[in-house]
Amino acid sequence: MRVRQTPVITQIELTNHCPYTCIGCPRTHDMSRPLGFMSRETFEAIIEAIKPVQRDWGPLSLHHMGESTLHPELDEFVAYATSQGVPTSLACRPNHLSPSRSRALLEAGLTALIVSIDALDTPTLRQISGKVANYEGAKANVEAMLAARRELKAPTRIVLQMISYASNEHQWERFLTEWQREDEGVLTALKRFSSWTLPQLSDHAGKGIVHIGGICSIPFTTCVVLWDGRVALCNRDHDGRQVFGHVRDGLEAVWQGEAYQAYRRQFEDDELPEDAICRSCVKYPWQERAERTPESKQTWFGAEQLPWRYTAQWWLEHFGERVVASAGDGA
Repeated sequence: MRVRQTPVITQIELTNHCPYTCIGCPRTHDMSRPLGFMSRETFEAIIEAIKPVQRDWGPLSLHHMGESTLHPELDEFVAYATSQGVPTSLACRPNHLSPSRSRALLEAGLTALIVSIDALDTPTLRQISGKVANYEGAKANVEAMLAARRELKAPTRIVLQMISYASNEHQWERFLTEWQREDEGVLTALKRFSSWTLPQLSDHAGKGIVHIGGICSIPFTTCVVLWDGRVALCNRDHDGRQVFGHVRDGLEAVWQGEAYQAYRRQFEDDELPEDAICRSCVKYPWQERAERTPESKQTWFGAEQLPWRYTAQWWLEHFGERVVASAGDGA
């Protein structure tokens, strides 16, 4: 598989601090690395390195394993990226998206905002996201954000999503009805659950397969930068297990370095060590391998670990375009 000369960054982790304990998030169950906030120096260095290619790729996600609305310079970072012609997106929980913060983000030129509303009442929301979650507060913040968007005539695209947990399955249809908005550029959708690299998380999944398979090209095309500047493999590497360097060494130098190249060779040849993060990822079994036929993939992965009760066709028949495919985006 061809390697990009310069990588595209799918996610910049502004922080891995988070007040939520979401049952479907790997951070809740399996993150041991230190907590912190990305510095302005690191952020600006990243933007400078990627702006020639990022503009053509799409919005740069300003989140990974934390609640980015906690970063005190978030709107300033967005404004800087906007000034450099780099589009940005943000996924968050609305309880910490205060009216002043959402207005500042809209004014800063945020390209897209993804807001997870994972229940329609506080008890269910706390069952999913922990004791700091509150539905009425979340609802008020979202309505304030939408009002500010209309007032400012901001072009920011908005996605109001509910992740498909088993815990909120009884609220899916009601969510799509109650949160439907007529505003142009505002989408209300369900998001299919993903188990990230922890198959046991699939216990919390609602109907639908955990992930729609595809040929993973991530090691050859994109990477993630953690809050401390380390360059990690992908947006499913929640604990920074597969790190290849630091942005201070030059992003392109890290990308073309021997450590990265060796990993790619192992990936293509299906010779990754057993503890490699790709081995436990829901996407990895879908690599094109002659010995893995479509009929055998489910067995190869271990179907007993995944809720294969419903297929992608089931989703399309029941919800159509109102379903957002899971991308492991941390929201």
